[in-house]
Amino acid sequence: MSLHGLPWSQLKTVVIDVPSSLENIFSYLSQCTSATAVTIHGETPKNPGKTRLPSHRFPAHTLPNLTSLKLSRGCDPLWLLRHFTAPSLQQLEVAILRRDQQVLEDFVKRSPSIHTLIIDERYGEDYAYADEALITDQEIIAYLTSPCLRAIPRVGLDLLYTKKRIPALIQEGLEGGRPLPPLLCWIPENWDQRLVGWWDELDPELHTLLFSYEDGSIELSPEYQIDSDYPF
Repeated sequence: MSLHGLPWSQLKTVVIDVPSSLENIFSYLSQCTSATAVTIHGETPKNPGKTRLPSHRFPAHTLPNLTSLKLSRGCDPLWLLRHFTAPSLQQLEVAILRRDQQVLEDFVKRSPSIHTLIIDERYGEDYAYADEALITDQEIIAYLTSPCLRAIPRVGLDLLYTKKRIPALIQEGLEGGRPLPPLLCWIPENWDQRLVGWWDELDPELHTLLFSYEDGSIELSPEYQIDSDYPF
């Protein structure tokens, strides 16, 4: 059976792990009206056409039962999310291809139940796409200071060289009279990320705190010194 022939509207849990065009991914996801969890894996580094933006418009869709959504860079998450609303969504993980913070914030506003957001900005680590661009310091600051995103209880931004880059931005903000809001940097339980952001309650059994920042002061944990900063 081809993917087009699957009974998408009947599935509760969906995991797609094959390269596909953006049009096909949109078609699959738009039919997942009963799904509570959707994960789209898979990268398409050898076929740039797979991530080429469609030339025609797509209709808006609502996924009423979705509570968990994880989207890889290969499906261009922000292009995809601009077409969807997920009123019951609680957990969102996106790996950014074409960056558009306004699209992300608009989706968050349409999906007000989100309490956990992970944004993967680790460009250049595994795959290369023609449309990707390394995140700038200004774009990092825009994430970390966004009132829309700060309203979400748990947000983690995954960067290359997080441990070096974020303290430098904190220091620049203090010296320039534009201090950043309170931040945490931690290792999640899978140990393959170094997240910066905020979390309403880190679990010491699952998360390893690297440093915290508040009121102009950075406090380093013992793990900060022994943790490798490459490629995180």
